[in-house]
Amino acid sequence: MNDEQLKIIKQGGIAWNIWRKQNSSDKIDLMRANLQDTKLINVDLREAKLIKTDLRKANLFKANLSKANLFRADLREANLLKTDLRGANLFGADFYKANLQDANFEKANVKGTNFKGAVNLRKEQIQLADCWQQATYDEHLRQKLGLSK
Repeated sequence: MNDEQLKIIKQGGIAWNIWRKQNSSDKIDLMRANLQDTKLINVDLREAKLIKTDLRKANLFKANLSKANLFRADLREANLLKTDLRGANLFGADFYKANLQDANFEKANVKGTNFKGAVNLRKEQIQLADCWQQATYDEHLRQKLGLSK
């Protein structure tokens, strides 16, 4: 984890995006960071290393997480309304009670991802992801997806 990046992102999305524009070639490493309850509206975290990062209850409205590595990230109760997750690695991530309305999962790896209890997740959204059949869902969504028990 990069302590300088953690300090900046904890200041919020505006400060982060200004820093990100000035440091566009830097690799983002927030692995295992505690970003619980952080307001990250419209934040640019594309291609970021967010492995095992705590994003519980974070507000990621319209955030760009495309191609980010969120392996085993904790996103329980997070707001991911209109969040861009295209091509992200979400293997083993936990979206329990997260708001996923209009989140874009196109080509995201969701193998082993927990979507139980997720809010506003539609069949059409998740079927754009890779390995969507190997994620965990509530029973009603499993039926809509045509997955057996």
